[in-house]
Amino acid sequence: MKHNKKRNTAFLYEALVKELTKASLRSDKSGQSIISSILKEHFNTNSVLGKELELYQTIVSTSEVEADTAERILSEVKRVYHTLSPKEIYDEQSEVISKVNKDLTKDIFRNFISNYKSLATINQMFSDKTPINKRIMLEKAVIEKMIMPKTKQQHMKPIDNITYKMFVNKFNEKYGDTLNENQKILLSRYVTLSPETAVEFKVYINEEISRLKSSIVNLQNKKEVLLDESLSNKNKQILDILESFKQQSINDNMIKTILKVQSLESEIE
Repeated sequence: MKHNKKRNTAFLYEALVKELTKASLRSDKSGQSIISSILKEHFNTNSVLGKELELYQTIVSTSEVEADTAERILSEVKRVYHTLSPKEIYDEQSEVISKVNKDLTKDIFRNFISNYKSLATINQMFSDKTPINKRIMLEKAVIEKMIMPKTKQQHMKPIDNITYKMFVNKFNEKYGDTLNENQKILLSRYVTLSPETAVEFKVYINEEISRLKSSIVNLQNKKEVLLDESLSNKNKQILDILESFKQQSINDNMIKTILKVQSLESEIE
């Protein structure tokens, strides 16, 4: 499901705050006045958008807590969120969007928001349009980020192109010269891993592991495999390894293993 950032209350707020700063720096009194008016009218603590924004901020600002605490916080946030009227939220967002388009500039929606990925993840987690299995994985990933130490979040950096090339070259030297489509997707996501894409990447990894497990299970049920004890045992080992990744942090070895399983999958298709 494609994320519509204009329908993300936290993004709207952050984009307006960013624009307010820019207007202040260029001494745009008119722009400052219009933006301040929008923020005061639509994002105050008594407004529906203000209440929704507070829920986003509660999640984003939470870190280094115990797992059970994170789960309780998220559970309460979800409970409060579902007391808000979706229609009121939509109508209020529409008013904000209309004022931005008419009185300011559509470029505000292009403002760079450093934690955009996190806000998008939370938005999808809140949405009833998100499939249940995807929503559960998003919730799990959000909780993992809430318990993650700040130092660990800050030190996560995107992998540069040189590291990426070395990673691919080493893999190709050992396992072959050609990456299939699933492997390319995995590597392209891995090389852009950053604090803001960590949650989304974790969700993707969980989905990919589930997909691979299904493929291996289907293979395991084939007659020729059932009759080959050695091959059957190897498949069971692969399933055990994939299952163990649920309890592990993402690292190079995990990525290499998933790449190998993806390669195996493409060979047996």
